[in-house]
Amino acid sequence: MRPNRKRLVAAMVIFFTVSALAIFFSAILGKAYLGILKSGGEKRTSQPPGSKAVVAEKRAGSVVLTPVPVFYLQGGVYSDLESARQAAGDFLSLGLDPFITEKAPYRLYIGFFGTREEAYKFKDYLKEKEVGAFVQANMLNATELSFPEEKAELVYKWAPFLEKCSLFIKSLGNSCSFGSFERADRQAIERALVPIMGELDSLIAELDKKMPESGEFGLAVNGLADSARLLKADMVKLQSQWNQDNYNQVAKGLIQFVQAYINCWDQLAVPDTT
Repeated sequence: MRPNRKRLVAAMVIFFTVSALAIFFSAILGKAYLGILKSGGEKRTSQPPGSKAVVAEKRAGSVVLTPVPVFYLQGGVYSDLESARQAAGDFLSLGLDPFITEKAPYRLYIGFFGTREEAYKFKDYLKEKEVGAFVQANMLNATELSFPEEKAELVYKWAPFLEKCSLFIKSLGNSCSFGSFERADRQAIERALVPIMGELDSLIAELDKKMPESGEFGLAVNGLADSARLLKADMVKLQSQWNQDNYNQVAKGLIQFVQAYINCWDQLAVPDTT
C-alpha cells in the first residue's frame, strides 16, 4: 500500500472514531440538559447555600405539620445589642415596644398579624409616622420535618404537641392582631382572650406532662414552656387592665412564643450532639 493511501486510511479511522465519541457524549449531555429543563431550569441540591454537608447522615423519616403563616414587622438588624436598643427608641416614641431577638444579629420585631394585609396596614401606619420597617413573613412548618434516626422516638412523641401549638398560633392570627395600641380593636381582643387563654392553659398542662427533656431540645422545649407561661400572665394582666404597657407585653409575648416554637422545630431536625 502506498504511503499516501495509508495516511488516508488512518485519517478516516481517526475521523470516524472522533465522530462516534462526539455522538456518544452529545447523547449524555442531551439527557442531562433535558433533566435540567424538566426540573425548572435550576440546579437542585439537598444542601442550602453556605451550609456544611453532613456525610452519610442516615435519615429516619419525616412528618408533616399544618403550615401556618405569621407576620410581623422588622425594624432593623444590628450586630450588637446596644445598637438594637437604641434603634428601638424610634418605636418607643410611638408607644410601641419592639421585641429584640436573643442572639446576634439582633432583630427588632414589632406587632403580630395573622394576615399579610393587616401587616401591610401597620407598615403604612408607621410610614405615616416616618418610621421605616418591612413586613417579616414566617411560614411555620413550611416544609416537612425530616429528622435523623436517633431523633425518631423524640419526634413521634412531640410532633402531635407541635401540631397543637401550630393550630393555636393559627387561631391567634385569625382572632386578633396586635399593632398600635391607639388603633387596637379592644372589643375584638377582649372577646378573643378568653378562648385563647383556655387553649394556652391546655398547652401548658400538656407540656408539664411531657417534660423534662435533655440536650438542646430540652433547652428549646423549656423555652417554649417559659414563653407560654409568660404569655398567659401577660394576657391576664391585659384582661384585667387595658393599657398600652400590657398591650405591648402581649404583642411581644406572642412573638416570643412563635420564636420558641421555631426553635423546637429546628432542634428536632438536627442530629444529637450529646
